[in-house]
Amino acid sequence: MTEPADLPAAVAALSGTVAAINTRLGVAEGRLGGAADQAAVEDLAGQFAELASEVAEALACSPKGPPAINWANLQGDERADVLGQLREWVTRVLLPYYPGCGLRPCWERHPQAVIELGNMWSSWLQVYRPKRPDIRLALEWHDRWMPNAMRRIDQITRECMARCSAE
Repeated sequence: MTEPADLPAAVAALSGTVAAINTRLGVAEGRLGGAADQAAVEDLAGQFAELASEVAEALACSPKGPPAINWANLQGDERADVLGQLREWVTRVLLPYYPGCGLRPCWERHPQAVIELGNMWSSWLQVYRPKRPDIRLALEWHDRWMPNAMRRIDQITRECMARCSAE
């Protein structure tokens, strides 16, 4: 995978690949005249799918990373969907792999804790979504972002434990 510093070169190379595939698609469409060359169309479709995957991976490794979640703008079903995805990440990744992180069960009842966990999740995705995670980003996430976010979440949820447990 290309390093973030090579992103412009990677995007330029992918643009060249897209142009070449588009040319081949035009030639194949000219030859088809119906469904005569279905294998060629399926081959091109596979190449487009592979290219789309490469572009998505290149963008995921961009220095900017994924966007932050703006919880204030999420309403109704959209908010419930994103919160469900965050809950799944907490359940499937954070708690099993970081059992000593100290996350209290009441975290969803605290908007600030949800924001902190959402930011951790977005950052984690930037590190681990690519096929070849960037070790520098992984070390920074483990050394800097996770411990500080968990410290803030602990402060947010510490005082309410009795109240949250009773609800």
